Amino acid sequence: MRGSGLCRAQCNGGDPGGGLRRIRLARARGSLKTANPYQDTSRSIAHRWGFTHLGPFASEYEAAFGELPSVSLRTESKAG
Repeated sequence: MRGSGLCRAQCNGGDPGGGLRRIRLARARGSLKTANPYQDTSRSIAHRWGFTHLGPFASEYEAAFGELPSVSLRTESKAG
């Protein structure tokens, strides 16, 4: 591991890509909250943000936000 990645891993208590993954999870949540559940799927939104393995995505999403992506898609208030 290179120096900057090692520092991020040690300083942030996780892997160097973990911060980017958390940002992508948050962006996916934003997309789910504003999506039209009749046109979009949690799968398509996960793929849009680079999550190709849907089981781990759903598990990480639930751990971070306390609900499954499909619930966010169906229940959050929609803009507009």
